Amino acid sequence: MTPSQPTIIVIGAGLQGSSVALALAARGIRSVLLERQPQPLLATSLRNEGKIHLGFVYALSSGTKTAETMLRGATSFAGYLDAWCGPLPWRRWQSAPFRYLVMPDSLLSADQLAAAYCRLDETAARIAADGPLEYLGQPLTQLWGEPTPASAPLRMTRSLPWFETVERSIDPRLLTTAVRKRVEAEPLIDLRCGLEVQAVRACGTCFQLTTRAGPLTADAVVNCAWEQRQRLDRMGAETLDEGELSYRVKHQILIRPRRASSLLPVTMVQGPFGDIVPWPDGNIYISWYPTGRTYFGTTPPPDPLDNPTVARRVAEESLAVMADLFPDLQGATIVSSLPGIIVARGDSDVDRPDSGLHDRAAIGVQSAGCWWTIETGKLTTAPWFAEQVAQQITHVFGIRTAHHHAAVAPGGPLATGD
Repeated sequence: MTPSQPTIIVIGAGLQGSSVALALAARGIRSVLLERQPQPLLATSLRNEGKIHLGFVYALSSGTKTAETMLRGATSFAGYLDAWCGPLPWRRWQSAPFRYLVMPDSLLSADQLAAAYCRLDETAARIAADGPLEYLGQPLTQLWGEPTPASAPLRMTRSLPWFETVERSIDPRLLTTAVRKRVEAEPLIDLRCGLEVQAVRACGTCFQLTTRAGPLTADAVVNCAWEQRQRLDRMGAETLDEGELSYRVKHQILIRPRRASSLLPVTMVQGPFGDIVPWPDGNIYISWYPTGRTYFGTTPPPDPLDNPTVARRVAEESLAVMADLFPDLQGATIVSSLPGIIVARGDSDVDRPDSGLHDRAAIGVQSAGCWWTIETGKLTTAPWFAEQVAQQITHVFGIRTAHHHAAVAPGGPLATGD
């Protein structure tokens, strides 16, 4: 590190930690990015459906804070990543728009959901008063609507009410590949993989981090760990108030249909149901919560997560349920089934209308001295929160930043995997 800059360590190289390091690098600020996996972005950031949430799934949330948080994260997601990585091919990476299907035993009726979505529209209109909104590179105006006579029908074995939305997913395989390449190419990011932080000790104006490779000293720490984040916070900054967290394991299941399918993305609401996301490469993401969620607890799940027997059983049981609802999935082949950890506030599961898991009002950036921690909440908010931290670090340390252009590979911008 140069004498004029603090030593900044970012713990965790998922999308959140990688975004923090990139946001700092864009200001000409160096950082050390620690990741316990062999490469960045191999865990939860990769093992999900990639939805860039606009707030629909949080219809049971009280107030408007959760909706505002999701909207602000979603409408800045592409802009920040484009600024750090160079223009990314969002149109080629994204799914078709989601339809929200109201299940028979939904925790909210179709009328109640419509009322919640109207409140979401009002929140979006209030945010848009400060300037036009963009979502994945396109103008964002109307968020949702009732099906019209011109709407393509849902190919299902039963008739259920549903809503059309503009919400989309980004294929996490392509997104994580592009961000990983950018992080690895950035000279201002000292990426150190296979390195887990075992302990932290505050020493006056600095922090001592213990790893198997030896101790590290930092003037500032940004904790972007996932399931170990709260444990590290309690050592590095005891004054932070993070509430009670729950930990869930949910499988990302990819299947290959027997024949070409006209299925569209679907989220089943409101409660412990499932999702379908067809990808342009022909694979389809599916989840069925009652079988796909294999762990729920107030402590992180035990290692190792990957169990081929469990993963196969989860995939087979989930596919059987989904194929019963959606005939296009019958006879599909299982491509993969990978567990990912979800960390959120709430001590009861989503089958309860009063569960804290229906709310993301308290997520975001907290700090105590020169220790920052980010409760990401959703993939959607990671770039937005990263920018907030980079701004705060710049201010706290009085760093005079110079615009730093993104590094490029020989011959042009980094390949983005499209």
